[in-house]
Amino acid sequence: PAAVAAELKLGGFQTVFGEVNFDNNNQFRDPYLLVQYDKSGNTPVIWPKNGLEMVYPMPTWQSQDCRASENCSDIGECQSDGSCLCPGDYEPSGYKCIIIPNEDHQQSPQVKAVCLALFAVNWIISMSAIAWTIHYRRKPVIRASQPVFLVTIAIGTMISSSTILFLIVDDVNDPSHLAESGEYWPATMACRMMLVTYTSGFVLTFAPLFAKLWRVKALMASAKTLKRIRIRSTWLFFLIGGLIVIDLAIVFAWNVNDPLVFSREIISYDENGSPTLSAGACGGNDEMPFIVAILIFHLSMLFFGVYLCFKTRNINSVMSESKYVAVAMISNLQVLALATPVLVIVSGEPVASMFLRSAVIFLNDFGVLNLIFLPKVIALVRGDAIVTSGLTGSSGSKQTRREGDMTTQTGASGTTVSQ
Repeated sequence: PAAVAAELKLGGFQTVFGEVNFDNNNQFRDPYLLVQYDKSGNTPVIWPKNGLEMVYPMPTWQSQDCRASENCSDIGECQSDGSCLCPGDYEPSGYKCIIIPNEDHQQSPQVKAVCLALFAVNWIISMSAIAWTIHYRRKPVIRASQPVFLVTIAIGTMISSSTILFLIVDDVNDPSHLAESGEYWPATMACRMMLVTYTSGFVLTFAPLFAKLWRVKALMASAKTLKRIRIRSTWLFFLIGGLIVIDLAIVFAWNVNDPLVFSREIISYDENGSPTLSAGACGGNDEMPFIVAILIFHLSMLFFGVYLCFKTRNINSVMSESKYVAVAMISNLQVLALATPVLVIVSGEPVASMFLRSAVIFLNDFGVLNLIFLPKVIALVRGDAIVTSGLTGSSGSKQTRREGDMTTQTGASGTTVSQ
């Protein structure tokens, strides 16, 4: 090396780059000339400086990694930052150019439209029933059933049917995919609101019927003991309010301890790791105890209602409506009995589950509306009179009606019931 260094100091020599000379400090004597290819394929001079910056390395390390790896699937171009510039319908994914598949979110606008139609039908019938009741509130057939209770039942079906509006809410408008981490709040709030509307609507629908039947049963019992009792309508409303409080207390405990959250679960991926199938649903960590509590409470109400219908079966149906109430409750029980196992079976199918739950709510409310109001409409149109057969006893009885409270008194001439 020393001999080579000494030789280099003696003078210059020719190379393929031209003459090479070194000074006494062993530095290259002649000026450097540096050119470099740019993106357009030109070779501008970088040195001596002329305002251009040298790019090193060229291509960049990131671009070299891209080329050494997948090279954009040999159909795209590796960029300086290591990303891929892909053609046409292809999208970059790491060092690849891939076609992103259309993910099946299992959402059906057509089924949502059908569910909305079911909701609309019940709301139209409910509002019509309210308007009809108010208009004919002074007719005997309406006064016997008490307009305020009939309106409460119709309002209950409206609230219960509103649950369908929350059932059809999902993450269709979630471009940021927040639902995959359970952070899409519109759908999550819908999950929680449907508990409130369904439970409160259920109680408002059936509690007035229970209260009326219970009152008739109490009056029958007082007639047997020859005692006079007075049951105020305000007390019955307290009974209805108490049932609503119990239902909402269960829902409140549910929302506090294990609130429902809407989340989307990826079910399958393609060979490139892109999701192809997913399902969105409401869920919690351990919601089953609360579901069982609500189910037991509602079934207890239905069974107790059927019992009251049986005990008051001999009362004029226009007054106590026991026959139609019994049919409504038994129909409700049948729908629940048939729908529950089917709901379990289709729990992994969001569209089928949404439609089935909406159909169950529709059938329950539709059945109650028709069984409670349709007989009264027919009776009013036909001009049927309220039969005044006795509640108990063989000596005969008399029924008279008065808006508001119901009173029973028993004497030698029989039993008198006034409402």
